[in-house]
Formats: sequence, structure tokens, C-alpha cells
Amino acid sequence: MKNSKLVLSFACFTGLLFLASQSLLLAEEAQNSKPQTPAAAEVKSAPEASQPKTDLTPADKTKIVEAAKRYVEDEIKVFGSFEIDHPETDELLKLTLSGVGQEVKVQADGTYVVPADFKDEKGTSYGVDLYLEAVEGDYELADAILVSVAGKSVGEAKPVSS
Repeated sequence: MKNSKLVLSFACFTGLLFLASQSLLLAEEAQNSKPQTPAAAEVKSAPEASQPKTDLTPADKTKIVEAAKRYVEDEIKVFGSFEIDHPETDELLKLTLSGVGQEVKVQADGTYVVPADFKDEKGTSYGVDLYLEAVEGDYELADAILVSVAGKSVGEAKPVSS
């Protein structure tokens, strides 16, 4: 009696294993048999639309700087300040824009870095690197890193490549 239960359990297990393997084989076969349309083939071979430009023209740089400035100004209009965490004290700083630099650097990961100057209500100056990404023909702020307070470096700033 004990052996027949063991044989029956083994047979059920083997049957389930067989069904599972057949299902996987059928799914794989269905995936591989789908015809590839010419449009799908073209999409795979086309370069990505959001690839960063490394050879920026003056017009490109102006567009990136203006996007950074616009983002900061819009945030100040909505929230009353540009808010950023101090990397050493974790204090939330509420800053106003003094100016956006005209220099644009391209990171290895494709983000563009624009320096900006801010002040707080006490008049202390802050340097912030604004990181932008190309998105559908425009640029969006991806990150903002506080790099200096009153001209002195702070925190662990991301390395900026040129």
C-alpha cells in the first residue's frame, strides 16, 4: 500500500513536470515564430532619439541654459523658493536664483551640467550644479546638487566631466 502511494505521487509529479515543460516550450515557440515587421526592424536599428549630444553648438548650449533657468524660475514661482538639501547638515535650504552660468558640460551618462548661483534670505551664497537630461527635444531637470556655500565646497559633489 505504501509503495503504491509513492508510485502514484511520483507519477503525478512527473505528469505535472511534463505539462510545465511543454507549456514553456510552446510559449518559447510562439515567441520565436512571431514575424518581425519591417517597422520593428527599423526601430531596433535606429539610434535612440534621446542620445545626448556631445558636440554642443552655441545654440544647443543656450537652449540647455535657458531650460535650466526656466525650471528654477518656475519652481520659485510655484513654491516661493528653490529647495535643496544641504548634503552635510540635511537642512532644507530655501533659495532664490542669483544667476545661471553659461557653461554647459556633458557627463558620461548623457546629462548636461549647468552651474547656478543662489542666495538664501540671510544673503549667503550657494553654488548648485543643475543636471539636465534631453527629453523629447527639450531638457528637463534630473538633479540639483549643492556644491558650495559662501564659496567653499561642500558635500560629495558628482564629478563633472567636460
